[in-house]
Amino acid sequence: MKIIHTSDWHLGQSFINQSRKHEHAAFLAWLIAQVKCHEVDAVIVAGDIFDTTTPPSYAREMYHDFITQLHALNCTLVLLGGNHDSVAMLNESLPLLRALGTHMIPNSLATPEEQVVQLVNPQSGAIEAIVCAIPFLRPRDLVVAQSGEDDLSKQARFKAAITAHYADVYQAAVDKRTALGVNIPIIATGHLTAVGIQSSESERSIYVGTLENYPKEAFPPADYIALGHIHRPQVVSKSRHIYYSGSPIALSFDELGVDKRVMLVEFTNTPDTDTTHANNEPKFTPTLNSITIPRFQPMQELQGKLDEIQAKLLTFPLTSEAQDALPTWLLIKLTDANSIQNVANTIAEFAQDRHVVITKIMRIRSPQEQALRAQHNEVLTQLAPADVFDKRLESETELNEAQRAHLNTTFHDIVTKVTTGVPLEDTSDSGESLA
Repeated sequence: MKIIHTSDWHLGQSFINQSRKHEHAAFLAWLIAQVKCHEVDAVIVAGDIFDTTTPPSYAREMYHDFITQLHALNCTLVLLGGNHDSVAMLNESLPLLRALGTHMIPNSLATPEEQVVQLVNPQSGAIEAIVCAIPFLRPRDLVVAQSGEDDLSKQARFKAAITAHYADVYQAAVDKRTALGVNIPIIATGHLTAVGIQSSESERSIYVGTLENYPKEAFPPADYIALGHIHRPQVVSKSRHIYYSGSPIALSFDELGVDKRVMLVEFTNTPDTDTTHANNEPKFTPTLNSITIPRFQPMQELQGKLDEIQAKLLTFPLTSEAQDALPTWLLIKLTDANSIQNVANTIAEFAQDRHVVITKIMRIRSPQEQALRAQHNEVLTQLAPADVFDKRLESETELNEAQRAHLNTTFHDIVTKVTTGVPLEDTSDSGESLA
């Protein structure tokens, strides 16, 4: 059995006022092509199908069109709700999805058995895998709030509730496998933040005040665990069977250095002969291959001083010469923004007629400013007033030695008078200056 694991489509997203419609359309067409090319039996989407709870109409059309196309290929589709998805909206089309053989699990359902999905080989008609189809789990669905409870207690109770939910659904899957009398792999899903992952700027905290990181040891002993929510594709804590497929398109500029991918998971019908799971259940080791997704929208970061940014912008083609190519979305990081008036207008003039879109301009702090920010993180109770003053004085690179000596003497004189109770003299009209 061949399965494609994908997640975090975020259909309908607007990226700094730029529509992702053409990217998502290109990705879904590419995904259909992969299903055909690799003769895939099932596709699992591990949450965040949409970007908001009220996605635009074109995003819903894409979603329904993809489901229809996949149904025509006789490929099973398993959809999980994510923290961005509206449970009510996903429920609207449940009768239609059932008619098309698509499995939608919008939230934690009434019984564990309702979250057990059988994957059928479309050629033979045999059941070849079972999925513990677990979506994003909301605290209100699993635990009852208790008055006066602190955050640590809430976190512990919620983690225990998630672990119990996984265990219940996994046991229901084992029971189903036993009832069928077959030895087939069990796959689990999830939409959460696991311990030991590398996140990016585009993820939002999903367990604020309750649970932020879920340990890999708390997952059930499934043969493959298909996760969503984290947008960088990665394995969880070196556990080769626990994977984040990541988002299909870059959802922030800091994801540009990472290849986007879907996971192609292949199981044979034969369990491992030399190992079993800790609960003595048969163990299946999947063959995992990542398929790199093309980048459908050019995006780039430019960093430097204003004159360097200007030179880099001039390397982009003119709009009149770009033909059918898409404009490059740019993030500008300026290192000398402090001394520049109307910097946005200036950069817009540099980019005029170039085939680019300036999405955002950021100011990057100088090394001196960064050092000061790092110093601010020190615990003040560990520093004497003189230490704080010396660190501040070090950052003033334009002072000469005489000015430094004068400031140092003045500061220490003031500190002495304050600590000894001697009143300070009024020097507001003294006319003294460092100039």
